[in-house]
Amino acid sequence: MTTVNIELAIKQKFAALTASNFPSSTVPPLYFGSAGQVVNGLQIRPPYVVLIEESRTVIPIDFERNNLVVAGVTFEVYYADQGHVEQAANAVRWNGGTVGQGSGFDYGALTDLQAPRSSHQIVPVGEPRSLAEQLDKDGNRIHGVALTYRITVLESA
Repeated sequence: MTTVNIELAIKQKFAALTASNFPSSTVPPLYFGSAGQVVNGLQIRPPYVVLIEESRTVIPIDFERNNLVVAGVTFEVYYADQGHVEQAANAVRWNGGTVGQGSGFDYGALTDLQAPRSSHQIVPVGEPRSLAEQLDKDGNRIHGVALTYRITVLESA
């Protein structure tokens, strides 16, 4: 489904990632902003991913009303096991391909964008690992990685 909404195009690209590249061959649920505590009466537990938009800047590039929209976004990926975090991070980054193929988010494209917006580039910025402050249902720490990207979209008049 094509869209001019950058956030929706990011969510659609995430949903289109190949499930077999993730632990248990399942793409984890994606939440925007925060995962919250409870969904449909059930406590949220890993695995899950939180999409956070860190910033958005519009840069005019010429006198023809063309702009670059630069969004800083982070995928916070959480699993109970560090090995699963690594596997899921690779699935988001490369989607089973190589860096040069751009199949995942690393140097990939937002193919669902439509005019006046088009995908320009997705550049990886960082991926620090962490332990979440909260504990899982068994009292164990939750492992995570924050995959940060600079996503640039071209707006053409």
